[in-house]
Amino acid sequence: MKSMINQNPNIKFSGIGGKKMTATGLKSIENIEKLAVMGFIEIVWHLSFFWNLIKRVLEEIDKCNPSQIILIDYPGFNLRMAQKIKKQFN
Repeated sequence: MKSMINQNPNIKFSGIGGKKMTATGLKSIENIEKLAVMGFIEIVWHLSFFWNLIKRVLEEIDKCNPSQIILIDYPGFNLRMAQKIKKQFN
């Protein structure tokens, strides 16, 4: 983020991140730590949280109309997110 901000001081970031990203200028939709679940049972227990988070991210994308979307880590979440983004915005 810092490198991108150095190249374009007007750039804006919105998404899911931690304290360092928020301190760098991220408009946080949710703290990344809430995505730290392990094991099948814990994932099932948090399914409604993940579905609501996908919905909130899609709403933010629709509202902000970003020129680029960068998905980092969490392949189980981000691959599903990428499918939803492609379906809704292509």
